[in-house]
Amino acid sequence: VFEGPRSTVFAVMDGEICTPPLSLPLLPGVTRLVFLHLAREAGLGIREEPFTFERMARDAEEVFLVASMSTFRPVCRVDDRELPAPGAVGSRLVARYVELAESRGELGS
Repeated sequence: VFEGPRSTVFAVMDGEICTPPLSLPLLPGVTRLVFLHLAREAGLGIREEPFTFERMARDAEEVFLVASMSTFRPVCRVDDRELPAPGAVGSRLVARYVELAESRGELGS
C-alpha cells in the first residue's frame, strides 16, 4: 500500500500509526506532514514503513486517509473486515487538526 487517490494512508497497527515512508514513490502531502506532527505532539508512536494490503487487512486496528481537499476520511472496511470508522486515534488527531485550524482562523464557523 502506497497511498490513496490524492491522499495518504495511515493504519494503526500494534498501537502505532503506520504510514509508508517518503522513500517510496508517493507524494509528500502537506496534510500528511501535519497529521504526523499532531501524532508526535500527542505522544503517539509512529512507524514510517511499507506495508502490504494483506497486512493492513489482517492487522489494522483502524485505517484513515488524509488529504488537503478532504482532510480526513476514515476507512470502515478493508477487504471483508470491518473497522471502527472513525477509530480512537483518527478521531483524536482530526479533532486536534480542527482545533488548530479554527484557532488560526482557517475554518469558517
